[in-house]
Amino acid sequence: MGNNVHKPPSTRDLPASNLSDFYVACRNGAVDMVQNHLKTIRIEDMNRLEPNGSTALHAASYNGHTTIVQEILKTDKAIRSTRNRFGFTASDEAKTLEIKRLFYRPISDQYRFRGNDTKTEWTKADAGDEKRAAQKRWYSTDTWNNPSVDGDVNHIVKDYLDKSIYNIKGIDLIRWFMNKAREEDNAIYVIKAYTAETEYYRVLNNQLVEETKEHNSYGLSRIVDIMCNHPSLNTYVFKGYTNRGMKISDDDLTHYPIGTRVINKAFLSTSTDQQVAEGFASSSKTYDDGKMSGLCIYKIRNERSAFDITKISEYSFEKEILIIPGCIFEVKVIQRLHAGITIELEECPPFELKFENGFPVD
Repeated sequence: MGNNVHKPPSTRDLPASNLSDFYVACRNGAVDMVQNHLKTIRIEDMNRLEPNGSTALHAASYNGHTTIVQEILKTDKAIRSTRNRFGFTASDEAKTLEIKRLFYRPISDQYRFRGNDTKTEWTKADAGDEKRAAQKRWYSTDTWNNPSVDGDVNHIVKDYLDKSIYNIKGIDLIRWFMNKAREEDNAIYVIKAYTAETEYYRVLNNQLVEETKEHNSYGLSRIVDIMCNHPSLNTYVFKGYTNRGMKISDDDLTHYPIGTRVINKAFLSTSTDQQVAEGFASSSKTYDDGKMSGLCIYKIRNERSAFDITKISEYSFEKEILIIPGCIFEVKVIQRLHAGITIELEECPPFELKFENGFPVD
C-alpha cells in the first residue's frame, strides 16, 4: 500500500436498504465475489448510484481495496467521473496513493496528448483552406436548429456507431454515454465518450483525418456539429494557452517555418498543465526513428474552438482542453531548447466570408 491520502469523511456507510450485492462485495473487499460479478454485470449496474449516494467503485476506493479497484478499472465498463452525494469522484475518495494512481491514464496511451506525425496532426492551410473551413463552420451553425441532442445523437448512433465502429474495443461504453446524452438531453456525454479510454477517440480521429467517402458519414459530422453549437457546452468554452506533445523531425521544421498557417483535421487533446503534455510527449529527447520530443503551445482566440473539459472528462486531473477540428493556426515561434523543441501556434482570426442572398459565395 502507498501512503494515506488526505480526504474528507465523505463516503461513510450510511444506513441504507437495497444495496446491490455487487456494491456490498466491493465495500467489503470480497475479491472473488466481485470477479464473478464482473463476468456478467451490465454497465448501468456496475456504475449504479446506490441508495446511500455512492457507487461500488467509490466504496472500493474509499475502503482501500486495491485489487477490486484494479479489476473494475480493467473492464470497458467503469465510469470514472461519477460523483457521489458529496460531490466526489472515486479517485477523490482513494484511501491510498497507490489506489489514486490506478485512476491515472496509462503512460502507454501516449497518443492522447502527443502527436505522432505532423502530417496527421495538421496540414498547411492556404486561403482556400481557410475559406472552406469557415464555410463549413457557417453551414454547421446556420443549419443548427436542435435545442435537443436527441436527433443528433440518433444520427451518431445509427449512421456512425452502428455502421463504422460497431466492433471496436469499448463500444458498449460509448453507446452507454450516447444513451445518457439522449436520456438527459445533455451534450456533455458526447464529450465524455471521447475522453473514455477506449478505441473510440483513436478511430474517430483517424477517420476525420482520412476524410474518405466511406468515413464521411452524416453521423460522424454531427459529433463535431454538437460541439460547435449545442448551448449546454457554452460554459466550457476555452480561450487561452494550452499544451500538446509532438514528435518532430528536422524535416518537419523545414516544412513548417515561422509564419506557416496550418489546420487541424482531427480533435486535439491538450492540457493547461504543461507537465501533462510533456509527460505524454516522451521521457527522452529523441525517439528511435530519429524524431525529437517537442511541445506545441496553442493560443486559442476564437469562440467554440476549444473546450475546457476538466469537469467533464473521465480523467479530470489531466486538465484537458479539447480543440475541435478545422481551426487555423499560425506558427509564431520555434525554439530549440535543452529539453527539446517548442513550437508556439496562435489561432488566426475568423476568415471573413462574402455573402450573396444570405449564403457564402466563393
